[in-house]
Amino acid sequence: MIIKASTTDEEIATKLTTEEILGKFHAAKAYSNRWSAESDRLRKFIQKHIESGRYGAFILEKSDGTPRVQATKQGNAAIQSALIIDVGIVPPKTTPGQEVWVINKDGETIAEGSIVDNKLLFSKNPPKMVKLTEVPDESTTT
Repeated sequence: MIIKASTTDEEIATKLTTEEILGKFHAAKAYSNRWSAESDRLRKFIQKHIESGRYGAFILEKSDGTPRVQATKQGNAAIQSALIIDVGIVPPKTTPGQEVWVINKDGETIAEGSIVDNKLLFSKNPPKMVKLTEVPDESTTT
């Protein structure tokens, strides 16, 4: 029995034992992880190295998606461990690289570091959307 997204609970319950359900889930999970990783890696390769066009039985169309804000490697580190200060409360003369100290109302220094430009922490680039259409190869059609 092939399980699809549209397969009802009733069909699964009447056609498979609990052991078979668990076995299918176990097997599918292993394949899913492998195929998902392979698909993701191939998508990245296609986005970077293959131009839109027809390639045998496939038509590849690439387009820009909606830009999204994504953290860079440095941005991910900052999200986990940095002190973020709302620039609305800091004098506008702050510049990236400027050393700062955060002092509480009792005059104790609670943090020190330097100001980092948001452009180093985050990027807003549109993702490359990949649409692949399979069509019969004209050389094999009679």
